[in-house]
Amino acid sequence: MQGNEKFLRRVASYAHKHALWREGERILAAVSGGPDSLALLLALKLLAVKEKINIGCCCVNHHLRAAAGKEAEFVESVCREWNIPFILKEVDVQSAVRNGGSIETAARDFRYKALREAARGGRYAKIAVAHHGDDQAETVLYHLLRGSGVTGLSGMKPINGDIIRPFLCVSKNEIKDFLKDFSYVPCHDESNDVEDAVRNRIRLSLVPELISYNPRVTESLRRTADIFREEDLFMEEKADVFISSCVEHDNDKCVFFIAYFLALHIALQRRVIRKICCMVAGRIPSFEGTEKFIFLIGAGKTGSVTSSSGTFLEIQYGKAIFYKGSTQNRIPAGKLKNVGTSAAVLSELVKRLIEHLGQWCIEKVILSKQPDFIEKNQIILDADKVGNIVLRYWKAGDRFSPRGINGSKKLARVMRDLHISAGERRIWPLVADENHIYWIAFLRGSNYGLPDKNTKKYLLITLKKENREDEES
Repeated sequence: MQGNEKFLRRVASYAHKHALWREGERILAAVSGGPDSLALLLALKLLAVKEKINIGCCCVNHHLRAAAGKEAEFVESVCREWNIPFILKEVDVQSAVRNGGSIETAARDFRYKALREAARGGRYAKIAVAHHGDDQAETVLYHLLRGSGVTGLSGMKPINGDIIRPFLCVSKNEIKDFLKDFSYVPCHDESNDVEDAVRNRIRLSLVPELISYNPRVTESLRRTADIFREEDLFMEEKADVFISSCVEHDNDKCVFFIAYFLALHIALQRRVIRKICCMVAGRIPSFEGTEKFIFLIGAGKTGSVTSSSGTFLEIQYGKAIFYKGSTQNRIPAGKLKNVGTSAAVLSELVKRLIEHLGQWCIEKVILSKQPDFIEKNQIILDADKVGNIVLRYWKAGDRFSPRGINGSKKLARVMRDLHISAGERRIWPLVADENHIYWIAFLRGSNYGLPDKNTKKYLLITLKKENREDEES
């Protein structure tokens, strides 16, 4: 039993780390009768008193195998022996796939629906499922083979809404060792032994092959999932900040200024696009669809349109407008409510964005060597060729000398050519000194102040937003 105490401590520690439950909560264990879910039921019951939680059990009979009824009876008998409330749910998966579809997908959907119905009826706050560390490794490999990004490679979450996974910290072998102290003979689902589904082939063929290269490969893959999950959460938070600050969301439409979007790192650009598509159409585009949106936004050509996964994108004078539809079934731009291209609507949108973004500020750093790479919110100048650099806005009479073009033009005309509307010109940040304008932020640099072979000091200018809270404190 000493080994079991260590096992239980690991599970409890993992639950505390990820806040899987709170004192007094009712937890419903999803139990099929197999070794993993049986161990989950017993572990939770043994932890219940110390953790101050209440445990119930739900067994879902999918009626896909002849032995399913006997397995449900076995689970009920274990619950009766341990005085655990038992709920049996019957679902008819076969009828759902008579007209096509995957049995595995239908079974999963029916199972979680039945579990949630049981949880609501029994007033259980969480549903515990028995996915373990080896399952996590297989999930990472599955998503890797599909070409998934950070989100897919982060695997299954310890807690996802009402679903908790206390066993992600232990392996299949550790679960088997835990069960040795009990007299039960777990049920066996023979369908797991057939290399038909992709996940079965990964578990039965690919993982053993990888173990020959690295005996601890499943542990390594679990650690990889943990790393990616934290990075995924960080990027999700950053994307949410951009959306809350820079995206105007009205019903099923989203609008943002292209200049602000282009200042983001490409990884965040992809994340923002996927989230916006989910907001307007309820679907996440493929990698190819996401790249198509980013390319069109980067080109910035007014009137350009494209669509993917039920989301339609239109570029209009420095703005990206997303709404539900496709290039075959689109809503004419003139019928867009509240996010159209009339001057009044654009002016109001500008005001709201400025309220969110606060005042722009610049950071100036003198360098002795020219940096190999600068971000889209940065410009590099010769420090000896410029005066007192400040950040300001457009003024009547301003002229600008676009880089690569001889002579100068009225600044208003250059900004118009860059599709910056009349309303935006008054609030678009410019980097200048007392003599010249050096940069129309994010969009165009000038011929003045450029570093050359004789430059001794490089002035790196970074445009960013002021933190108003810091100023007030």
